[in-house]
Amino acid sequence: LFAMSLSAANPFQYVFSHPPSMCRVSAGAAWRLLFATVCARCVVEGARTGQSSPFDDFWDGRQVMTQSQFHALGDSFWPMKRPSAKQLLHEPDKGYAPPILSGWKSIQESYMKKENEMHQQYADWLVKVWDAAGKMSFPAKVDALGRHPIEYAALLVDAFTFPESGVEMQSRFEILIETKSHVKTAVEQDWTDGRFTHPGVKKQDFMDLFLNKYKKQIPGEPWGKAYVDYLSALWTMLAPTSFGLDKRTFSQAAILAGEFHFPRPLDALNDF
Repeated sequence: LFAMSLSAANPFQYVFSHPPSMCRVSAGAAWRLLFATVCARCVVEGARTGQSSPFDDFWDGRQVMTQSQFHALGDSFWPMKRPSAKQLLHEPDKGYAPPILSGWKSIQESYMKKENEMHQQYADWLVKVWDAAGKMSFPAKVDALGRHPIEYAALLVDAFTFPESGVEMQSRFEILIETKSHVKTAVEQDWTDGRFTHPGVKKQDFMDLFLNKYKKQIPGEPWGKAYVDYLSALWTMLAPTSFGLDKRTFSQAAILAGEFHFPRPLDALNDF
């Protein structure tokens, strides 16, 4: 019950909306549970809404971050990324109802199985983020990355959501776009220049747009192939389904496309 109320949208409502036959706790125990839940949620919400993150605090006296360190920090965001028990156990044709005591074990097993599956999906996505960040430079880096690519990787981790969660909280990526007028203007111009004729931006259209935009910064091979590999890594990370990129993920990809370490100088349009 604690784990589910921790991930619920409203822990007060979750704890006290479940019948005693399901939780079997006294009023005092319910209040203690609620207090522990709110304290834990304060930690989570502070990390979610604050201006700093575990990634920012990492750089005190350090120059590079290893892959294992990145995955450990990325995984620390999991409590705020996972859908709630209600969202995980929702069935479109049946809706959701609080489980009765007799069926609690099977419900709990179903919840844990789905959460573990989604946690693995999140871990796999972190691998893709690291891969794309490593390809931001040429030759690509694998074992350790500097602060510049990690800052953008951290923005992606902050912006990640599961569709099932229905969370529409503004991430630091969206805040960057909204508060930096030159970045917002450039992203909007990229969207206009793409002349996309379908709801989801397809891979070839995405690749062609940015290969053409930055062709003057690429003198030839092997830089051309390195940039194609980088754009492909961005696509794999941000467009995992056949739909392609929506406006939100396209904006993220557009910013990242200009952060490749081009051999020819490029105005630091996207730096923050």
